[in-house]
Amino acid sequence: MCGDSVSPVNPDVSDSTSRVPSPTRSADSDLTIPIEEIGAQVVRRSGRTTIDGFGAVLDAVTIDYSVALSRSAAEVRLRGDVETTAPSSCTRCLKRVTLPLRQRFDLLYLPVEQSPAPGEGELDGTQLDVDYYSSSSFDLRAALTEQVLLAVPMQLLCKDDCKGLCAHCGGDRNERSCDCAAPGDPRLAGLAALRDQL
Repeated sequence: MCGDSVSPVNPDVSDSTSRVPSPTRSADSDLTIPIEEIGAQVVRRSGRTTIDGFGAVLDAVTIDYSVALSRSAAEVRLRGDVETTAPSSCTRCLKRVTLPLRQRFDLLYLPVEQSPAPGEGELDGTQLDVDYYSSSSFDLRAALTEQVLLAVPMQLLCKDDCKGLCAHCGGDRNERSCDCAAPGDPRLAGLAALRDQL
């Protein structure tokens, strides 16, 4: 799936198939869209909703989103952007942090019946950029949840040079220094014992 973390902009749907009114603010009920309503003419949704399902990565967040959907035969194209401010915890010192997230995306979906069967072989580059839908309606909430997760950095830090917690006393090394010795590598314990005997 293709998703680049950039400042949010409205999806570019200015071609001849997009002559529809500007998007209106959508209710949560608009996050499930019947496939038959998506055609060559672009369907737009824009609004604010709360989503969860992030496990230990993030708390529930309120997101602002703007998307455009179109369909050619069974292929559904989803373009848009999502923005939120997500509460979480620093992965080094465990302090609560507020993380601004922005993600722009351009995604393709096919019916699940067209997905490769298990053991059918390696996926090529084209298949890696495609996801699948499995019902007569498109679940926009699931797509937005995935894009928020893709916007989360590998490490959530309160600051780039966070020193984290002391592995011995548990103190926050950003706030005070401690005299705890650096932990040794247990794999070297035998060599350390031999050194002490010399």
